[in-house]
Amino acid sequence: HENLSDDGDFDGMTFGNGASGTATHDDEGFLITGRQRGIDVVKELKQLCLEHETSSPIENLGIELNSFKFSQNATYSDCVTGATLAILERIGITAEMSAGKLGVALKNELEHWAPLLHKFCHGIDEEKSVLAAVESSGIGGGAIGECLSRAPAFRMVLQMLHNEDVVNEAIVSDLYDSPVEIELSNLNASEGLKKKIRAEFKYLK
Repeated sequence: HENLSDDGDFDGMTFGNGASGTATHDDEGFLITGRQRGIDVVKELKQLCLEHETSSPIENLGIELNSFKFSQNATYSDCVTGATLAILERIGITAEMSAGKLGVALKNELEHWAPLLHKFCHGIDEEKSVLAAVESSGIGGGAIGECLSRAPAFRMVLQMLHNEDVVNEAIVSDLYDSPVEIELSNLNASEGLKKKIRAEFKYLK
């Protein structure tokens, strides 16, 4: 992925990385300057992605997401989380959808969305956020959760993300290409689910 600065370029548009105005606190009580109280930034970012028309350039959405990110002092991880959740919802997953059909649908969708994810994934933290979004969808119930919880659907999603270089090789192997170990220690998930993710990536390798 391209490594952009905090005031990075998105096809000629300059992005900022700060905000002013109101403030709220995170779950640990730390002050988040610029974020409006009661705003679920990931939910709002997801909604922006759901409302996006694929007939419009993805760059336009990138500018819109970054504008919201700036106004709420959100993070790039928030952006890719919202986008990933929206992508999975947009492809019309049903409980009965086969892994093959899921893979085709996701591959087709990523043809439009991958450039956006590449621009907002500045490193491992954002890529782990993509994984966490897929994981949360898989355990979130409903048609998407039921589909992703049935093998090999979850593996198929990881495969497509890996193929499109959304989840970089660096997150699934170390410098010497030894057996796969993903750094998921900061992920808010059960050890069982973390092991499942590692197992799926080991299969991909």
